[in-house]
This record gives sequence, structure tokens and C-alpha cells, in this order.
Amino acid sequence: NWVVKNKYFLIVIVIIPFIISFRNGLSQTVQDEEYTQKLNSINQFVDDFYGNLTLRYRGRNAEGDQGSDQDFYESLNLHYRDPLQDKISGYFHGVLRQDFDDPSSAFRSIDDTYDKSLRSYLYELYGSIKDVTVLDEVKIGRQYLYDVENLHFDGIHLSYKPVEKVRLTSYGGLPVYFYESDPDGDWIGGVSSEVKPLDNSTFRFDYISTSDNNSDFGSQHDNLYLLSAW
Repeated sequence: NWVVKNKYFLIVIVIIPFIISFRNGLSQTVQDEEYTQKLNSINQFVDDFYGNLTLRYRGRNAEGDQGSDQDFYESLNLHYRDPLQDKISGYFHGVLRQDFDDPSSAFRSIDDTYDKSLRSYLYELYGSIKDVTVLDEVKIGRQYLYDVENLHFDGIHLSYKPVEKVRLTSYGGLPVYFYESDPDGDWIGGVSSEVKPLDNSTFRFDYISTSDNNSDFGSQHDNLYLLSAW
């Protein structure tokens, strides 16, 4: 009988396609699992962002022949924070301003002196990392500092706590001026030390140094020393 004589051949013919099909199915399953893991990672990363978008329209009319003005503002605040580790964070704040017509002299501002009617302003864009070696926090990028004066700069801010009730900070970078075309020679830097001898008392010393170089006033250097207690 031909079937009996060639039974092994028939078995091979049946088994080999089954093995190939099983292997392909297993490979597809592994690929699907890897894709799912990557997709979950992307979704988790996106979920770590939160913020708000504000749209605002302003229309103004003046009496007589002084004309009118129409402006549209778009402001975006975007935060990033790892909810599990709370070690890495970031922040973005930007504004777009669109002027729809040529304002009259009654509403003319410095924003209307540019050739383009659409203007963008980047107020903050920084990344922050906590617990970096001996440092409590490292913040890099465009940022505000409100500790003593309202400082706005592109640079780095370092925070360090050598002991429980003492905090040391240092920072430095390029000051942010939206209406200055040449920042060459401008810089800002400072240090501070804060001590809490008691739970309800704090002593702080600050030193800030700034340099501003412009064609109208030349090179200006200022130093600020401040001792605070509360």
C-alpha cells in the first residue's frame, strides 16, 4: 500500500506547514505584545502632560477719527511631571499675538512697530531634575525667579541643602528682553543662603549681579545685597 509505505512522507507534509503556521503566529503574538508595550509607554508619557490653552480677542474703538484696534491672543501653558518618581519636570509658557489691522495712534504700542503683525513670545521653557548627586534640584532653560527680585533669564539654577535647615542656591545666565535686539554683553547671576534656626523663623542673604550693555546708556553694572528675616 502506497500510503503505508509513505506514511512518514505524509506526516512531514502535514507537520511542516503546521510548524510554520505556529511559528508565524507566535512571532506575530510577540510583535503585538511589543507594539502594545510601546503604545502603552507612549500613552503614559502623553498622560504626564497637562496644561491649558487660552484664547482671547480684544477689540477697541476710539471716538472721532482716532480709529480702532483688533488683537487676538493665544496663550499656552504646558506642564510635564512624572507622577511616579516626581523627579523630572518641565514647563512651557508661550503667547502668540495677532494684530488684524493697523492701529491708530490712540492704540499704538511697541508691538506695532514690527514689520509683521504676528508676534510670538516665549516666557518660560525649562526642564528640572531633582536629586542630582549632591544637588537638590537643577533647572535649565528660560525661567523666572521670584525669590527677591523678578528675574527673567535663560540659564541655570542650582539648589543645594548641605544640612536639614540650610539651603544654598546659585544661578546665572542671559537676561530676557523681548524688545532688545542685541543682548551682547548682558548677563545676570546670583547666590543666596537661607537658614532656618527655628521652625517659625528664617534668615536669608542674597547677592545679585547684573550687566546691561546698550547703545543708549553704554555698559551698566549693578550689584544688589539683601538680608531678609521673617
